[in-house]
Amino acid sequence: MKAEMTTEMNATTRRHRQQRRAKSRAAAPGPRGRRPQSQSPSAKSAEPREVRGRHPLDGWRGWLLVGAFAVAAAVFVVLKAPVFSIDEVQISGAARTSEGAILSALDIPSGTALATWDAGPGTEAIAALPWVEEVRITKAYPATVRVVVRERAVTASVGSPIRQEWLVISEDGHVLERRMTPAGDSRIVLAPAYVIDDAMVGDRVSDVDPAIVASTGLPLQLDAWVDHWRIDADGAVTIGLVGGAEAHLGRTGEHRTQYVSLASILDGGTSLVCIDHIDLEVADTPVITRDAECLVAAAAFG
Repeated sequence: MKAEMTTEMNATTRRHRQQRRAKSRAAAPGPRGRRPQSQSPSAKSAEPREVRGRHPLDGWRGWLLVGAFAVAAAVFVVLKAPVFSIDEVQISGAARTSEGAILSALDIPSGTALATWDAGPGTEAIAALPWVEEVRITKAYPATVRVVVRERAVTASVGSPIRQEWLVISEDGHVLERRMTPAGDSRIVLAPAYVIDDAMVGDRVSDVDPAIVASTGLPLQLDAWVDHWRIDADGAVTIGLVGGAEAHLGRTGEHRTQYVSLASILDGGTSLVCIDHIDLEVADTPVITRDAECLVAAAAFG
C-alpha cells in the first residue's frame, strides 16, 4: 500500500514538471529575443502603404510660379504709367486721306496706355475710309503709334451726259470721291444717270465693271484712239473714238479678238472717211457704218 502511494506521487510530480516545461517553452523569446505579439484582425488585414519622398524641386517650382506672376504684374503696372501713355501718332502713305480722318478713326482717348490699347478697332475703321486700300498699325514703345497706309489708285471718272457730277473710282470699283469735273489722267466712262445718283462715297459701283475690265485690257497701240468709254443699262460696252465714231463691243467679256479687228481697221488700209459706227460684236466680221451726209459732203468736195 505504501509503495502504491509513492508511485502515484511520483507520477503526479512528473506531470507537474512537464506542464511547467511546456509553459516555459511557450513564454520563451523569439529568434531575435522578442516575445511574439498577437495581432488584431484589423492589423493583419491592413495592406502596406508606399511612402514616397518629396522631390527637391517641388518647392522651387511653386516659388518660380509665384515669382513669374509677380514680375508680370510689376511689368503691367509699369507699362500703365503715364510715361507709357500714347502721345504721338505717326502717319505715312496717306496722300488723299486726311490726317484728321485717320486720327478720328483711331479714336484714342487721352492717357491711354500703349500696352493695353487694342489696335484692332482702329485698323478696321481706317480700312473703311474711301481711299484706303490697306493699313498696318504698329506700336513703338514707349508711347508712339505708327500707321502705314496704302491708298487706292484712280482708274476712271464716271459721269453722265445729263449730270454735271462725276464719280472718281478705283480699279476695284470703289467710289473715292464725287466732284464736278473728271479726275485728271483717268479714263472717262459714261454711264446711265441712275449710277451717278445712287452711288455714295465708299460704295462699290458694280454697274461699270464691264467698261473697266474692257479698258484695262486695251492694247497700248489703240489707247491714242480712245476718247471715252460708255456702259449702257444692259451692260453693253462701247468705245468712243477720237473724231466722233464709236466701236461697239457688246456684252462679251472677251475683247482680245475684237481689239485685233479694231486695230486692223484703224491702223490698216481701211479708209476712215465718214466712219460713224464699227460693230465688233462678231469680232471676225466687223460691220462698218459710215455717215451718209458726211459721204455726200465728202463727194461734193471731191
